[in-house]
Amino acid sequence: MKPLVTFERGGQREAEQEFTAIAVDSQTGTVLNVVGDRELVTTWRSAAKPFQLEVTAGTLGSERIRNLPPRAFAIGAASHTGEPEHVRLVSGLLAEFGRTEQDLFCGAHWPTHEASRVAFCAAGATAPSVLQNNCSGKHTFMAASCAVKGWEPDYRPKSHPLQQAILSRLGERLGNPGQVAGQVVDGCGVPCFVLRLESMARLWSQLAAEMAHAAPSLLGKIGLSMNAESFYSSGGDQLDGIVIRAACDGVEPKLVAKIGAEGLMCFAFPVQKVGVAIKIHSGRDEARGAACGWVLKNWFPGVIGDPEQVLAPFTEIRNIAGDLVGHRLVASPR
Repeated sequence: MKPLVTFERGGQREAEQEFTAIAVDSQTGTVLNVVGDRELVTTWRSAAKPFQLEVTAGTLGSERIRNLPPRAFAIGAASHTGEPEHVRLVSGLLAEFGRTEQDLFCGAHWPTHEASRVAFCAAGATAPSVLQNNCSGKHTFMAASCAVKGWEPDYRPKSHPLQQAILSRLGERLGNPGQVAGQVVDGCGVPCFVLRLESMARLWSQLAAEMAHAAPSLLGKIGLSMNAESFYSSGGDQLDGIVIRAACDGVEPKLVAKIGAEGLMCFAFPVQKVGVAIKIHSGRDEARGAACGWVLKNWFPGVIGDPEQVLAPFTEIRNIAGDLVGHRLVASPR
């Protein structure tokens, strides 16, 4: 039986979305759990941001990295929602790095957070800003890297030294550069990667292990920052931020989560030192919450309490008036 997220409205099955989920143990390198297509190859876009940031921030020098607050790393790895706090933080980082909006090549779009979009328009904004782009934090670090290293300011080409360094580092982490099957262009204009889903889980297991280390690496520090400042690594109402906050008990980081384009989700579990990657095959993001809830409930029970309750905003189907009219559910895979 294929693992499916079913969309049911009033008891009537309306749609089915197949998914794959893979968990990898960082300590042994073995696949602990898998449902779906273990050989699945797909694009790795926003869920790669912590690994892009590891290289980009690493070019800035140890002193500058040491003085950056956790929220700076969080926004650098974020697909944020363009809320005013996000915009102010990116603007402040640009000033800190001696850069301006003109140094960002991500393009402009309105905030994906609806209330913030309305507020910006009500305040008189007639066009979106690059600062509101969900990738503006990542691009701010890339622009800063070019300034520090004296590289060509347009960091988007695959041949750019920064993009080559990121690609090389991924190859090192995977143990074989050939495991990156290719590169394509992301929505924000920079190169992203074609990988097996299992490789994504393997990389996120490394993030989990490095978060748990007594002296965290730069990547581990990025993961800890995403956990501590989840509003800045996500937003107020996104799936990954809500899951991170639901797992927070003030004792130790239990997980970091990161949404990716076209129905992707990656997790790092530092206590278990395990990484997970989930992909909705159709790319339909609405199915992602139910698949994540199934993985959390069955593979990591207790990490976020009751996944069904926490993820209800992403699994309940409501009409325009707000009435509950259906659910997104996972048919138990075998």
